Parts: sequence; structure tokens; C-alpha cells
Amino acid sequence: MLISLLKELNKKNITLSVENDNLKVKAPKNCLTDELKNKLKEQKNEIINFINSSRNEDLISRLDKRSIFELSFSQERLWFLSVYEGEDSKTYHMPFLVKLSGSLDIKTLEHSISCILQRHDVLRTNFVKKEEKIIQYVNDNHAFVLNYSEISNADLFPLVDNELLRNFDLEKSLLFRASLFKTDEYEYYLFVNMHHIISDGWSINIFLKELSILYKSPSSQQTKSLNPLRIQYGDYAAWQKKNMLKILKNGIDYWKQELKDIPMLLLPTSYARPAIQKYNGKRVKFQIGKNIFNEIDSICKTHKATLFMFLLSVFSILLHKYTSQKNFVIGCPIANRKTFDIEQLIGFFVNTLPIKVSVNKELSFLELLSDLKKKTKKAYDFQDIPFEKIVEALKTPRDTSRSPIFQVMLILQNTPQDLFELPNLKIENIELQHKTSKFDLTLDVNQINEQLYCSVEYSTSLFSDHYINNFIEGFKTVLNHVLDDDTKKLKNINIVSEKEKHWLLDECNNTKKDYPREKTIHR
Repeated sequence: MLISLLKELNKKNITLSVENDNLKVKAPKNCLTDELKNKLKEQKNEIINFINSSRNEDLISRLDKRSIFELSFSQERLWFLSVYEGEDSKTYHMPFLVKLSGSLDIKTLEHSISCILQRHDVLRTNFVKKEEKIIQYVNDNHAFVLNYSEISNADLFPLVDNELLRNFDLEKSLLFRASLFKTDEYEYYLFVNMHHIISDGWSINIFLKELSILYKSPSSQQTKSLNPLRIQYGDYAAWQKKNMLKILKNGIDYWKQELKDIPMLLLPTSYARPAIQKYNGKRVKFQIGKNIFNEIDSICKTHKATLFMFLLSVFSILLHKYTSQKNFVIGCPIANRKTFDIEQLIGFFVNTLPIKVSVNKELSFLELLSDLKKKTKKAYDFQDIPFEKIVEALKTPRDTSRSPIFQVMLILQNTPQDLFELPNLKIENIELQHKTSKFDLTLDVNQINEQLYCSVEYSTSLFSDHYINNFIEGFKTVLNHVLDDDTKKLKNINIVSEKEKHWLLDECNNTKKDYPREKTIHR
């Protein structure tokens, strides 16, 4: 959201500065539209905080020639989960596959990727236990090799599936892998897989952007074609640990109070919940077209809300209808890249905000939207608190059957992506078959221009395909109700037909599960 706005301003040569805690805007004539003015007003405090932190070059210091670092809090939790889950730790892989059609210089591609690994220390990092403490160290013994093979089209996905099944050894192996498959004279597939402990979604965009630049550059100029990085991920991890007392002081009490005694979300399930959480999953996609998007956008502009706040409200209504619960938590990831230096780094920065939702059926949609708008803004004020520290502070008892604090997640991706281009090549993203789910259920929304490309990732240990298809139809139904009349009370929003209601009740009450039998699906 903020990064998207800053990129938009940069394209229009609009500059921002802070003087005496006031935001100053300098813009070319006719560039500062009313829409941009409203966005600046809405995000004023967040922008001021961003500029103040960005201008302080000493905020994160470069640690001289050090190869051993502490782990960030996010890395510590992911290391624990990876070790605890063993074979299931493939949930924390970050793979992608692109098709390259045309004339490809394989040596240049391999050298370009190697340059990226040398540029970002975290891509050459391993994790070991030293004196009962986990440390990360930059392992310069790793030599990158682009795995190359010539295969038939029929063999492509079986080979990719085999790659997906290969675990990473956090202590010894390179946590970045790349394979190039040639299926025809001018047809290639580049498969890349990274462990989440060294990467996140933003990092993939950085990798592709830098690969584009390096591949286009003459070999003698490759290392000079990218601006040098002032800091590395290890510097960030060390800074986070050093400054954590100050960071926690500014926010942990808020989260402890906000999430005190919050109940877990008890979605009815198709199958009995396993005693130990399983990570088998699937993904079902659907789209929201331009006309509906424009209606959503109109409501957001009228009520000075963001697209995320709107989607959170619709999603909350649906979850309330399925569970009858008035209070629950939805996990919402944020990029957590608040300075220019961090924006440029590959690494695991993403944080999760556990946003508490309170739904009263007597409220109208607009009243719920207003409430969640305030909740979201407040959560952003305390976004620096690592989710791992919130879990610790709440002293949540370990439940092996589910994730702590929240069981469902909402993701909105609407930051413009840099174009991945290589000369003399047509590039196409290839969707990989989805076989894992970190949570019970995740609604993932990707805004591209005036369309929303949505998917529901779900645990196949809990939900049937039919259940999820009905869930998606329920989301669309709530959305249509809201767009027809945004003043309608929540109790008057019906999400299922009688036939679907009976199916849900039969399916969800036929198994021994943790959903209270006295509760029904709210109509």
C-alpha cells in the first residue's frame, strides 16, 4: 500500500520531505490529483515514519567483514518449524517456473544468477547450532551451478515435481537452487526454488529484476550494472536483535491487550482435525472482473478506505456467517520493508499482523468497514513488532493441531511488479501445482490493473473441494450483497441456499471435530 503509493509518486516526479514533523510535498504542475492528495492525507503518519527512518543512514549499520550473524526473529521461528516439521518443511519452499522462448545464452544466464548470489550474502547462508544457539553464517564454499538438462515436454512436470520434493539441508546445502530444462531448440524452462528462511515474495521480484539487468549487461560490466548494497540481511538481523527492547516497548503492550482472551476461529470442517497439523493443501482460483472492481473502488474512495480494508470486511462477514463467532483473528502479512536499504535486499522480512475482528450482526457493512479501517490503521502503527514476539508475549499454549493465534489469512498483493524481460526471449510465468497449505485457509488476492485474481489455499486434511467451492461462492455472494446495498445490516446478508446449508450441516456434523454442534451456519 505505502510502497505502491511511493512508486506512483516517484513516476510523477513528486517528492516528499519532512520538516518539523510536517509532510512537505513538491510536485510538477497538474501532477498532484485530488486522488493522490487524499491518499497522502490518509497515509500521512505512515509516510512521515517511513521518511524519518529512511533518512537515518545509521539506523542499520554495516558490520565489517563479519560472516557469522544472529538470526532475525522470523528466521528463528521458521528454523524451529522447519526442524520440528521435518519432511513437511517443504511448506516453506518458495518455487517459481518461467518459460523462455527464443534465443537464450545459457552461460550468461548462469553467470547472471551467480552474480546475484554473490551480491546477496543471504543466498549463500547456512544455519547451525553453536553452543546451544542457532547462528547463520555466510558459506563461501558454495559454488553455484545451473542444473541443465534436455528433456521432452512430457518429462517437464515430473522433473519439476521431483525438485519440489527435495528438502533443503539448512546446515549444509545451498538454500537456493536453479534448473534449466530445454524442451525444444528455442524453448526453455527456468525453475528456481529458495527456502523461505532466506527469502520472501518481495525477494522473488528483486531476483527477477536484477536478473533482467545483469543478463542484458556486457559481461565486463555486469558487476557495475547494479548499485552496491549498503547493508546485508545479516546486518538487519543484528540490528533487530540490538534494538528489540526499544521496538517492543513501543508496541507489545498494545498487542497483548488487543489479543487478550481472543478465541480461536472454529470453522466447520469436512473432516476431523488431525491431532498434529498437516500441511497438505490445494488452491482454487477465481476472478473479480473490471466492472465489479470499479464498484469496489468507488466505495473505497467514497469512504476513504483501502482495497485491503474492504476485502478484510467482506472476508470477515463470510467467516462470521460460517462460524457464528463475533470475535476472531485474521492473519495479514505485510512487506515490512520500511527503508530504502531494506527494499533492495533479498531476505526474509515479511511480518504478520494478527488483526482482531469484531462482528456485530446489527452493524451495516459500512459500519464494519469503518471499524476495521480504524483497527487496521492501529495495527500498522505497531507493525514493527515481530509476530514471533506477539506469540511469546501472549504465552499461547502450544497446540499441535493448528497455528497459534490465527488459523486463516488474508493476503493482498497490489504493489506494482517490475517487468521481467530478457532480450530476444518471450517470457511466460508457469503456474506450479499447489500441494501445501500453511494455515487452515488463506484468501490470496492479487490486483493487476483493474482486475482481482483471487485464490483460496486450503488444507485438504480439513476441507473437501466441494466445501471450498461453496466457500468461494459465499464470498462472491457477500460481495454482491455489499455492492447492491452497503448500508444493509449484516444479519440480512444470506450466503447459502437451503440446499447448501443442509449439505454443510450434514458434512460438518458427520465427523468428530472441534466445531461446536450447537452452532450452525449463519444465514
